[in-house]
Amino acid sequence: MTEYRPWSSNVLNPIIQESNKKLPILDIQLGGACNLGCIYCDTPKYHSPCDVDLESIRQLTYDGDISWIYVCGLGEPTASQNLYHLKEILKLCKEQNIGLSMFSNILNFDEDLFDYVANGTLHILFKMDTFEKEKAKYLYGATDSKVNKMYENFEEVLNLQKNILIDYKNDIAKYAYSTEKVKAKACFESIPAQLAKDNKKFIYKFFDKGGRSQKYSGSINWLIDAGIVNICNNVTSLDLPLIAY
Repeated sequence: MTEYRPWSSNVLNPIIQESNKKLPILDIQLGGACNLGCIYCDTPKYHSPCDVDLESIRQLTYDGDISWIYVCGLGEPTASQNLYHLKEILKLCKEQNIGLSMFSNILNFDEDLFDYVANGTLHILFKMDTFEKEKAKYLYGATDSKVNKMYENFEEVLNLQKNILIDYKNDIAKYAYSTEKVKAKACFESIPAQLAKDNKKFIYKFFDKGGRSQKYSGSINWLIDAGIVNICNNVTSLDLPLIAY
């Protein structure tokens, strides 16, 4: 039988050995509870309890080399007992400078969770099917009050995201080298349009007809060092060490 690459054992085993058993990314599944009854949801058990060992997670965050936690699986991370466990994990993430991302309907978002969004600890993956209230009530199996609360929280999250982008631009204006301020801002502001292209490669000529790597490399490096952007490099082959490919 031919093993499927890249997740075959002959690929994974060397990666695990090279990582020295450290876990850069940790997937956590909370309980199956949910505060909505979406007609398209395939969750088999809406009320399965949250069985998460917080002490083990705490040990991993302190002893390991975790840079990101992804809350995945069935259920809504902010529903029922999930919310308590989520907040405890977020506390650990903030202490250890670890990012956390999750899918959420944001219905149960409170001041604590909004603060985690604002300080960059919590990253939300959120899908809004419709802004028509009656359709939303039908799709989500929700009452008027729940739909209204969801829309209010959605606006709040958008405002937080806008403020984060404003803060990034202010940081560029305040801290970037005088020779890089304008160029760094141009690179940063072009990112949404660059990601919207079919070819995701960052192209300087996309926002500057005479743009070249030599001209903007310092600006890109400043954005990376400031923690504002991350670089995703293409590889030609999934072999070790990745830097060689």
